[in-house]
Amino acid sequence: MKVSVAMTTYNGDRFLEQQILSILNQLTANDELIISDNNSKDETCKIINQIIQKDKRVKLYKCNEKGKKEFPFTQGLNQFDFLDYEEFCNQVVNIVSQTKVNGIINVCSGRPEKLADRVECFIEENHYNIKLKYGVFPNRPYDSKAIWEDDYKLKLINTDC
Repeated sequence: MKVSVAMTTYNGDRFLEQQILSILNQLTANDELIISDNNSKDETCKIINQIIQKDKRVKLYKCNEKGKKEFPFTQGLNQFDFLDYEEFCNQVVNIVSQTKVNGIINVCSGRPEKLADRVECFIEENHYNIKLKYGVFPNRPYDSKAIWEDDYKLKLINTDC
């Protein structure tokens, strides 16, 4: 089984080498570390390229480099239980502020959403001038096609808030 770790960077040269080496130390020889840099202005890409010279498991992709408008991406078909940060915080506050429901309470949306749809919305909402280049990173056979949580207990809590 091959593991792919994705990492994004932007002007993060201060602790970058330690971070990358820490990740690489946890990977096997067949795994990979895919780094997407968002046009860093500091020494970030220089550090990454130095590491690439020593370790071929590291791959660097630069966003908007020399006018590029495409961003390497998976096929985007897998579905996940996404939750915006504000909603996450609201749910946590509601859970810890109540005493009615006990046990494990999932902080979740309770519904699956395609990764591609979520990222396309993010690009549009932030007015980024990029397009996703689908299929650069293939689906891995061990990836789940859809993952979402049960929001039953959360609904019980939210009806009382």
